[in-house]
Amino acid sequence: MSPRPPFVGSRFDETGRFLQERGNTIVNHVVAGTQTERALLEVRRRLMTLPFADHFAFTAPGSLHMTLAQGIIETRRKQHYWPAGFDLEAPVDDITRTYLERFADFQDLGSYSMRVDAVTPYGVIVTGATERDNETLQRWRDALCDPFGYRHPDHEAYVFHITIAYLAKWLPPEALELYEVALDEMLDRLTQTVSLLELGQPALCSFEDMNHFEPLLYLR
Repeated sequence: MSPRPPFVGSRFDETGRFLQERGNTIVNHVVAGTQTERALLEVRRRLMTLPFADHFAFTAPGSLHMTLAQGIIETRRKQHYWPAGFDLEAPVDDITRTYLERFADFQDLGSYSMRVDAVTPYGVIVTGATERDNETLQRWRDALCDPFGYRHPDHEAYVFHITIAYLAKWLPPEALELYEVALDEMLDRLTQTVSLLELGQPALCSFEDMNHFEPLLYLR
């Protein structure tokens, strides 16, 4: 085991304070004021009351979103994560401006519905509500590779999720059983409350850190 979890020192510090980590991405925001938002914020509240909650860095309530396709992050400047034709030291803003031009006439590939699949200490894992939805999601992700200028190594294996927290300090062994019980209870309550997630349209967004994703261009 490494001395500290991933992203500590780049995305946030050991106290859970988020650090600047600029980039862009395509996400579906959770629609504000909906039952979905209220239910996910309840999951967040319950996670924050569990023992060892101080081992996590919790994102801002207003940041709730599902990533459709990963853009660039300034701390991940390497091949397969950076657009072809751009130097690895290229400014993030330059690439974002290029993406705005490339995505301006992006073809709408249709809508998709999502449902909750699991609750984890980090948030919620989601999946297409039907196999047709999963196929539509894959078409979107495949088509987005071209304007993005790369295909992520995890393109095929990517798991859709809504992040609520990141691990800032390793959990002790005794946390495992406690969390398993609590997460199962949260999943039962969440799926009883929300059958389909209320998500906005996919949008190219920019961000300064993991607490806010500013929509720049909607793709539907």
